[in-house]
Amino acid sequence: MELLLSQPIARLSYFAGHVFFALTSIALLSLAGLCGTLIGIHVYSLAPVDGIILFKVAFNFFLLNSAWYGITLLFSVFGREAGRVAFIGFLLALVSYFVQVIAQLWAKAAFLLPYAVHTYYSPQKILVNGELKPISVIVLTGLIVVSICIAGWRFRKRDIP
Repeated sequence: MELLLSQPIARLSYFAGHVFFALTSIALLSLAGLCGTLIGIHVYSLAPVDGIILFKVAFNFFLLNSAWYGITLLFSVFGREAGRVAFIGFLLALVSYFVQVIAQLWAKAAFLLPYAVHTYYSPQKILVNGELKPISVIVLTGLIVVSICIAGWRFRKRDIP
């Protein structure tokens, strides 16, 4: 990071390129998952699934991973060590997943569901009901926008150590 910051590249250009590449990569990964699902349905002669429903699952997957990208990027611009930042991002994702699972299984912990990012990723509900809840799109998109905007603001002011 310090080497990049010392180069004659505008910070906004570097940051925008980073975000664009990451979100494009996540979108392509989501599209690959959609294509793989369609191929699997065809190869194994499974019951056909409506393409719109599969698109909703892929879109929800894109939003979840983009939210985790934004959160990790936010930690990255405040941190100095890449390994520590990656570990914190992984740990938060793992804790979010476990909180969601425990809160779904244990009624006394259900109050934690809105605070777990994984609560807003529900491929099973989309496949069964064909519905992507608007609250999931709003919360995940909000996380993406807020975390990337704060990261961009901090990156502009970040100095070389």
